[in-house]
Amino acid sequence: MSEALFAALSRRYQAPKTFNMQTTNYQLEQLEKHTPLLAADVLRYPAAASVLIELIQPPQPITTMLAVMHRWRNLYSPTRQTNHPLNLTLDAFNEKIPHAIGLTISCIEMRHAVIDLERLNLLLAFSNIYNNYPPDHPEKIKSRQLAQLVQITDLADLQQAVELIDQRTHNQTDMTKFEHAHYIARYLIDGLEGQPRYLHSAADNAVRWHQNIIATHAQRSNLHPNTATKRPHIALPSDEAIVFLDTAAAVIEEGQTMKHCLANYQKMAVEGECYLFRVNYQGSRATFQISARQKRIVQSAGFENSHDNDALHYAEPILAKWAEGL
Repeated sequence: MSEALFAALSRRYQAPKTFNMQTTNYQLEQLEKHTPLLAADVLRYPAAASVLIELIQPPQPITTMLAVMHRWRNLYSPTRQTNHPLNLTLDAFNEKIPHAIGLTISCIEMRHAVIDLERLNLLLAFSNIYNNYPPDHPEKIKSRQLAQLVQITDLADLQQAVELIDQRTHNQTDMTKFEHAHYIARYLIDGLEGQPRYLHSAADNAVRWHQNIIATHAQRSNLHPNTATKRPHIALPSDEAIVFLDTAAAVIEEGQTMKHCLANYQKMAVEGECYLFRVNYQGSRATFQISARQKRIVQSAGFENSHDNDALHYAEPILAKWAEGL
């Protein structure tokens, strides 16, 4: 069984070369020998595999590993106590949930089980955001509040909320993908007001908040939100993952959604000095600025000006070649 355990951990961590094969195999053999039921849990539950990964990377003493694995579900609880809703939620984890993301649920108090992947991804998105901020930070407080709301909402309410946001942002969100859920979580946090009882109410508030931001930015630049950006004289890229931002409002909202300064370039886009694109590739988002005069990409960024994601890698060669034809 140890070979099967090693394969399960490698799939879960998605970086098998980082494991010390000899040390890891010895630890897995000991787990299988002393606690065969726990070894079976690792094969059955990705959440159990994630705990074991943390114990063998770096390697922990065998006695420590066995003691921790005996209560592996408790490690996902902020109180380290047994929690039935949490246990049911952990059993619903599947291989689509990233290893490191799944571990962050330990910072959220689980009062209700979440067993469908769509809500589970959104819950994990909020726990991931919560985990990245210091105590009393507004983003931390909002993410905790929304994480509790996700637990008591139903799938229909979630779908209604996502539809409201998709209509505004022109996305096609797939909540079975964590990256999509993370985008929705960020959007909801931005516009959270009061204590909404339903996710679709929170989404409605978020849409209005983003609309107000667009109006404010447009007013500062003396541009109407519906002012068209100048279209290039050549055909736009035909790839459906790459979208030309064709209005001042689209430029402002892209900057707000992606947490970067794209709104500062709306006037340049209207005057034809640059062309701006939104990229949504397999759940990853990016923004590109192409200079009309230089005929090249001059800026590109993911969320919060990150510079390494799938959307950036996918669209860069496509848009670089397109820009050469300007």
